[in-house]
Amino acid sequence: MDDQHEWITPTEVARRVVERGYAATMTRQRIYQLAETDPNWPAPRNEWRQIGAYKQLPWEPVEQYFKSRRPRRGRPPRTPNTES
Repeated sequence: MDDQHEWITPTEVARRVVERGYAATMTRQRIYQLAETDPNWPAPRNEWRQIGAYKQLPWEPVEQYFKSRRPRRGRPPRTPNTES
């Protein structure tokens, strides 16, 4: 990664992902999880910057990832058991 990217925190990535409509919800924890588990994640954690207590990653490749990503569907919401 190089300095031509805008470097932002995982919290800011999550905020932008929701703000721009790439996902309905997103958390910094989910950003960390995607970075660890998704082989298509564009910014490996070992390439993130450490600035004081904060980690930063490049926004542009991450934004492109979310633009082209097809989200997995989670479990459907639980319905209350009405049989008694």
